[in-house]
Amino acid sequence: MTIAQSKKTALALLLICTALAALSAGGSTQRRSREIPGDAPSFVKNAVKKAPKDAYIGIGKAENTSSTSMAQMTAEARARTSLARQIGVTEIDGENPAVSVVNARLTNAVIIAGGIDSKGNYWAVIMLSSADASGTAQ
Repeated sequence: MTIAQSKKTALALLLICTALAALSAGGSTQRRSREIPGDAPSFVKNAVKKAPKDAYIGIGKAENTSSTSMAQMTAEARARTSLARQIGVTEIDGENPAVSVVNARLTNAVIIAGGIDSKGNYWAVIMLSSADASGTAQ
């Protein structure tokens, strides 16, 4: 697989994860999750602990793969999916929200930690402020 094909595959995976998050996020209840997987490395745990208490945190993990960039993109997509599930997206006119609504709400999400653990798994931690999640950020 060439680098270009890997990037296209990773982008497709990211879009699919975002779309799935949009479809499963339904409902307006906002649920913050600070659960840290038991196998998370210390840099993930430290990032979550240092994040503002009112921020939303998404953690993503990609199993050991042959491509670090693919693993990074996958872990980041999974972290964004976790954020999307937490912030929820209210239904618009009784229909499922468009992916673009989720993307707009996650635009200001920032990667606060990322790296490879001792087993070769890539981890990503993404944070979204409460203001950005509610759409009240300026």
